Amino acid sequence: MAEKQILNAYGIRKTYRSGQETLLILDDVSLTLYPGDFVSLMGASGSGKSTFLN
Repeated sequence: MAEKQILNAYGIRKTYRSGQETLLILDDVSLTLYPGDFVSLMGASGSGKSTFLN
């Protein structure tokens, strides 16, 4: 029997408006977690880590 997913997020997209411009910050981001998984989210400053978690 396959382990049950405890979190499944897919197709996450986030945009911000800046004046007349729409900025695409996250595009088609997905994450699936299973019991016992250990996750580390890494990336350069400004790459969208906190935006993804929020």
